Amino acid sequence: MSSTTWHSPKMLLHVVPIAILVTLFVALVGYVSWSLHIFNPVPLRIRMDCDIYEGEEGKARLEEYKRNRTVLRHQIDVNENKCSSIRKRRYLPTDVPDRMEVHHYMYFLRTVSKDYDFLEEVMTMMYSPLHFYCFVIDSRATPKFERLVRTLGECILNIIVPPGTYDTSTAHGTFVALNACYIGMEKFPWKHSIITEENEMPIHSIHYIADNARRLGDAARIGRVTISEEHARILGKDLSKASKRDQEYIKRAMCTWLTSRRFPLTLPRSFQPVLFRYLAQQDFENCEPLSPTFDKNVALDVCHTERFDQRGNCIVGMEDYDESTKSKYLFVRADPYFDHGIIQCVNEFVYHRTYKNGYGDVYYT
Repeated sequence: MSSTTWHSPKMLLHVVPIAILVTLFVALVGYVSWSLHIFNPVPLRIRMDCDIYEGEEGKARLEEYKRNRTVLRHQIDVNENKCSSIRKRRYLPTDVPDRMEVHHYMYFLRTVSKDYDFLEEVMTMMYSPLHFYCFVIDSRATPKFERLVRTLGECILNIIVPPGTYDTSTAHGTFVALNACYIGMEKFPWKHSIITEENEMPIHSIHYIADNARRLGDAARIGRVTISEEHARILGKDLSKASKRDQEYIKRAMCTWLTSRRFPLTLPRSFQPVLFRYLAQQDFENCEPLSPTFDKNVALDVCHTERFDQRGNCIVGMEDYDESTKSKYLFVRADPYFDHGIIQCVNEFVYHRTYKNGYGDVYYT
């Protein structure tokens, strides 16, 4: 067939519609594939059958498990941390269905120094493309850990990793490190920030956590202390001009949080810069907490594992699974080198809470 035949009007009338139909078909297939990925989340792949430890029959299995707990053995290496590798092993969606949106954008901060595998797993539990995340690297971190975290920040758009490392062994260093997360974030639409410790994992869906913050309005939570919206307005934009009683109360509340880190710091956007400006002027090295027992006389002191972190907070194990998943608290503490089983089971639990039980399956490997 000659070239003139291909370019004839009659032939073009046949070819152009077919080309358009093929293009539309390819676009449709692409959209359907994308939609299935969004509305049917990638199944988890865990090595724990969490159901076998429940009920009366599960008690004997649980006792046997406690004698030989599952611990994390494989550590993610630098050569396993390409963007494609991260997205292959973790479900980090680029969009969510309208029914799952909570129009209250959050900013999650934590200082990190070790256990990259745990960091990535917890990130998966808490992740939503609607929110923002910041990992400040502690100066105690190894070069390998730092490289892994920075790669994560380069691969995932809404994960921020500030340049440099920070000495968080002092109160001043801790606030400088956390403040690094806020620099440059003024132009983004987050409404509350939540500061957690690096060994904490959520036991509720990200949507529940965001909605919990939304209900606070302009109130702030410093650990277990709540500064009401009205009280925050009375305190004003310069806490150094607040009454001595109010200043003392805030200093003691922050001292309590710094000492135990038992509960997260939840700050509305309007109050965060006010508080941090004030904290930068204070000396917390020999501070006084609200009372020696303020954060002690709570249910979390019933530590079934009798395992504690360096601040004296309970590390949960499989024996805490049922109680933890029914808790009103937002986070619990875990250690993958003590009991990785509880982390996998909570991951599965939060996954189903996030995607409403009817979406996706769990694959046991």
